[in-house]
Amino acid sequence: HGDTLAEPLAKDLVLSQTDEVSQLWARLNLVGVVTYFGKHTAAETQLQIVQDAILGRDLPELRAHFLLHSAMVHHLRSNYSTADSIYSLLFREVDIDNVGQFRALLAKEQANNLRYLGDHETSLIKWYQALEYYEEVEDSASIVNCIQGVGIIKFLENDLIAAKNRFDLSLEFWLKKGNEKELSFAYNLLGLWNYGMKNYAKSIELCTLSYQLRQKNNDIRGQGESLNNLALAYAGLKNWDQALKYFRLSLQKLMLGKDLRQIPTI
Repeated sequence: HGDTLAEPLAKDLVLSQTDEVSQLWARLNLVGVVTYFGKHTAAETQLQIVQDAILGRDLPELRAHFLLHSAMVHHLRSNYSTADSIYSLLFREVDIDNVGQFRALLAKEQANNLRYLGDHETSLIKWYQALEYYEEVEDSASIVNCIQGVGIIKFLENDLIAAKNRFDLSLEFWLKKGNEKELSFAYNLLGLWNYGMKNYAKSIELCTLSYQLRQKNNDIRGQGESLNNLALAYAGLKNWDQALKYFRLSLQKLMLGKDLRQIPTI
């Protein structure tokens, strides 16, 4: 997913399948890739194809993964309550192979969604549930994602030292891995942390690094997020012209990316 070649490879995988069920699984894989890159309209197109194909058929595992991806797209559309209802339904009903791995992914996605609903306490519980599983299977990337998620909640709860420790770990990991999408997110989080500490110049430096990576990788939604945080830092410096400039640019990017999650904060 961190590679820009992921989407064309996922599309080729769909076309290469010779039986219907395998092709449906390949379509869900494609949904996961395009959702990762913020392309939720493309994800919805594939989800509709899968939904039409599985309607009335006994394909419980495929249905579970379809619902999970549907919830993830609802999250991108800012339909947080709808997403949470789907996640909760899956926790109650899921009975599929590889249930541990599925529940870990489910917990991770629900934890992130709960943050936007303002339920920090339950979000933390879900992050730790996912973290416990990923530590058992030694999935280092997912472990760091969970640690980073916990760090965001700590930041929102004003536990800034705990947040910084987790953000530093995340940055160190993704620098070693060279995953530019995750690295851009790590820079952005540390930029936001420095904003919270009133280190506005450092915040601008880090959010600029984040923006440059997101621009390089054509991450429209991510660019909007980085620009929004740059605007906050310039506002902290009382440089109102620059702040307004970056707020406007951020709004343009977020609207272009059809990502409504941050627009109310601008």
